[in-house]
Amino acid sequence: MARVKTIRSGGQTGADRGALDAARSLHVPITGWCPLGGLAEDYPDPPGLLLVYPELVETPSRDYYERTEWNVRDSDATLILLPREVINSPGTNYTIDIARKLRRPYLVIHDFEADPVIAWLDNLGDDLELNVAGPRERFYPGMHDMTFSLITELLEHYSPKPSCMNVVIINEKKKGFLDLLLLADEQEDMIDTYLDRGVLFALYDDDLKGICVVTDEGNGTFEIQNLAVYPQYQNKGYGRYLIDYVCDYHKENGTTMIVGTGDTPVIVPFYENSGFVFSHRIENYILEHYNEPIFEHGVQLKDKVYFKRGL
Repeated sequence: MARVKTIRSGGQTGADRGALDAARSLHVPITGWCPLGGLAEDYPDPPGLLLVYPELVETPSRDYYERTEWNVRDSDATLILLPREVINSPGTNYTIDIARKLRRPYLVIHDFEADPVIAWLDNLGDDLELNVAGPRERFYPGMHDMTFSLITELLEHYSPKPSCMNVVIINEKKKGFLDLLLLADEQEDMIDTYLDRGVLFALYDDDLKGICVVTDEGNGTFEIQNLAVYPQYQNKGYGRYLIDYVCDYHKENGTTMIVGTGDTPVIVPFYENSGFVFSHRIENYILEHYNEPIFEHGVQLKDKVYFKRGL
């Protein structure tokens, strides 16, 4: 279980992007509200910063204050980075005000030292969605890099990036991984429809952590048919690492990676935070192809929802 499972910010220059980029570098999911059209000071025209951070979601307006308030509201806690030399950062000041107004946990730091942040986070629990805010780059040159370094240190402290990861392509005896395959696709005869023709990637970090099966659907399109990580190793970046690996592996021979999944409140955000965008939906696919009803978080799955990511 990770202390910080997601990094949230509004995507502005400076602290916001330093946090997002640090999380990405460690395969930690990112999210956040941004103004309509992906507005940022260096991205004035739509789709704006969504070109670089497609994981973010637009608010209904181009009001910076709206996205600031929503990010504070929708996170578990807000870390505010405010160098002592900064005397003018209206957005940062508003973040502090709105956190107080909404009575949301927040911490203001001035010296970019990890220890006080770690002590604060340790009292907040696990699986936190941490909102990170601070001045724009033009208000404090170097803000991006300072934030990047601090957030990297925090994330590595709680969930060190695996150092011995190795991906092995399995060509024979793929059914030897059936326990993992069934975690993501619980009907064995459905697994049989793609396993033989697919490439199975097994991720090891000392021992086996997860697998991914990819098929060639023609015309430059590859499909993730199965992606599974053992439960005790989830939320540690292994699933995201596998996605990035198979996308990089196929980029020379393809243009698009697609994935189909049930419409669940857990899996869909995972793929969206991994660079995928909605493609299409096949109605009643799960109802028609699986022998038993499938439920996730008390909701019966019916449709298969497809997402795509450029290679």
